[in-house]
Amino acid sequence: DMHFSISDDEAKTWSPPSDIGFKAQCPYLLRLQTGEIILPHRVPQTCIHVSRDDAKTWQGPYAIDNCIGAYPSLVELKDGTVLIVYYSEGPASVIRARRFKLAPDGISFLPL
Repeated sequence: DMHFSISDDEAKTWSPPSDIGFKAQCPYLLRLQTGEIILPHRVPQTCIHVSRDDAKTWQGPYAIDNCIGAYPSLVELKDGTVLIVYYSEGPASVIRARRFKLAPDGISFLPL
């Protein structure tokens, strides 16, 4: 499982590591203007988890792609949707992107 630590003093000291509750590799965090936190990662496939309570609990995983996408990155667009960019690994590696918006029970994919 992935682990996290918390600092309350501008990163001078950190809490002992705690288990986040799910397996993940290559995490990235994005806080949306609405307050939700999105955490994309690549295990077991390219997917995201969403926290609506400041990272106390996580919903998901919500599959973005069926490939193991390496090093996902996110940006919130002006219209409030989210763009995720990542690449697939292996000999046929390609850069991939998807656009989505959060829904109460998951995500909704949108055209690029």
